[in-house]
Amino acid sequence: MTTAPTDYWRVLGDPLVTALERSNALGHVLYDDDIELDSNRLEQLIAPWLNSDEPFLHREALIALLAAIHLEHYAPHALTIAENLTPEADGGPPIEVYEAAIYSLASFARQTGKHRSEVLFALARAVTSHPELSAKETAYRALLELLANRTVVRIADPFEYPRDVDIQMLETILQGHTSGAPNEAQSPKPSDLLRT
Repeated sequence: MTTAPTDYWRVLGDPLVTALERSNALGHVLYDDDIELDSNRLEQLIAPWLNSDEPFLHREALIALLAAIHLEHYAPHALTIAENLTPEADGGPPIEVYEAAIYSLASFARQTGKHRSEVLFALARAVTSHPELSAKETAYRALLELLANRTVVRIADPFEYPRDVDIQMLETILQGHTSGAPNEAQSPKPSDLLRT
């Protein structure tokens, strides 16, 4: 049985369906050629996911709102997540939400050209300071994609930090935002740099 395009819109806003069903509907709304994308309607339906207890929905909303439909006013939300370098086990954001914020910021900056330097700083800071290797890898890949202006870059597999990163490049990016501060603790947070 094929779901009608109007049913996908209904599923997006239905809290009684599973997160997976809502995510599937989101994919159809965003990428099916036979569904007319209404960005305002989509935002109204999925922006509440940013406050969901389900990390899966939060992740999907970040990617859709920033990376897919490029709504700039969600960049501060993603930057706030990117600034939180606390591991998930110690109360930080779920790793899938953290990595979605990193990816979405890079994709947004690459596709729109907006907030590029702030996003580069957030990515470099995540690579150098986040305690989880998967977050470092996601941030480094996103940083290279943003710098290369393409969606696929090659990095070592398996990835190891600091072996597989260009430390000098990261330091240059971080120092570009520090006003002469000698260490990262004195560096501004990315959202402090964001001008909307």
